[in-house]
Amino acid sequence: MISIVMATYNRGQIIGFSIRSVLQQTRSDWELLVIGDACTDNTEEVVSSFQDPRIRFFNLQQRVGDQSGATNFGIQEAKGEFLSFLNHDDLWFPDHLERSVAHLEKNNCDLVYTLQIDADPGENTSTLRIPSIYLQDFSPFLPPNISTWTCRKKWAAKQPPMKPFYQVFTYPSVDWLLSGWKRGARYKPVPAVTTFIITTITRSDSYLKNSPKEHAFFFRQIFEGHTPREQMLIDALQNPKPTHLQGYSAKWLLRGLFFRLFKRTLEILQCNPIAFVLYLRCPKKWGIFPTRGALRKKLYKKRGLKIEDLCQ
Repeated sequence: MISIVMATYNRGQIIGFSIRSVLQQTRSDWELLVIGDACTDNTEEVVSSFQDPRIRFFNLQQRVGDQSGATNFGIQEAKGEFLSFLNHDDLWFPDHLERSVAHLEKNNCDLVYTLQIDADPGENTSTLRIPSIYLQDFSPFLPPNISTWTCRKKWAAKQPPMKPFYQVFTYPSVDWLLSGWKRGARYKPVPAVTTFIITTITRSDSYLKNSPKEHAFFFRQIFEGHTPREQMLIDALQNPKPTHLQGYSAKWLLRGLFFRLFKRTLEILQCNPIAFVLYLRCPKKWGIFPTRGALRKKLYKKRGLKIEDLCQ
């Protein structure tokens, strides 16, 4: 059986779409553990409305303020041999679980991750992208999104708990993934696009608005046959930003090469390149020293919420 862990906080307007993408999976031997970070909205009612015994809802009594607490609880509560993770606002294509578990068993590794399509919704149109991920081997420079992960429960249960945002310099999920990699865990990419992510990083006030309009639109595209996955991939590959170098000046190309070599050096030294990038972009103590939790403050401000009002 596959245990699916979904951490959430007050996303009752949207979480139903993520759950419905689980119900569409080609494998039916799963349980879905939806863990609220002390939710106060109608999340529990939305989860209960599916009336599926495979779906269970838990609500933490005390807020953690990010996905670490709920994820740690889900790992402990899971009963399956395998673990998959899905954010409360992401979607899976129907073959996600089938492909992920098959690849995990074939390669006899600790964790696998699939490729993803990112959607950046706009006012009148949406841009699809395929983020850069190494297909041959895992790289800490490009850690995959938690919604793409599948691992063995025994392995995950032996790992130290996921640290909360205020204790790390990066995302809690990225910190947890990299800490396992540093201890010798083996990660393998699945050569298939099975995850669809409607981004929040590129939009302001996305959590404050909490509108289901965008998720409803993309859910119809995926599951009602409006736009086949192949067409989505074509559209994503035609977006020049993540996949092409045409149109960039020599100055920008040289700058990109320098930072790529520098990050590769950090990788060889088993340092966290993502933490370095976030150091450049996040607030610093006295303008110099990195501070734990700085990324959380930056994300909350971007999404239009108070720091105590958001999990994820």
